[in-house]
Amino acid sequence: MNAQLFSRGTYLMQLREEYETIYQANEVTGKALKMKAEYRPRLEERVVAAQMAVEAGTAAEVQRNRRRELEVQLQWSNMKETKQVGRQPCRL
Repeated sequence: MNAQLFSRGTYLMQLREEYETIYQANEVTGKALKMKAEYRPRLEERVVAAQMAVEAGTAAEVQRNRRRELEVQLQWSNMKETKQVGRQPCRL
């Protein structure tokens, strides 16, 4: 009988230790979730700001590329104009 009580008591102590471990882990998890919930709005704002920066950078890159294209077209236009002016007979 004593062996059964000792065995039962040991079992109950192990259950209590496991319960306490689970309870502590649950508290830690709850704190972590609360902290993440508090930081989420700030992170979302940062994501939006980063997305806007990427969009602005992309738009700027498109404008730079367009400017380069126009500069090349202008150079070709100037070269054509120079050739045409050079071919015209000289009028006195």
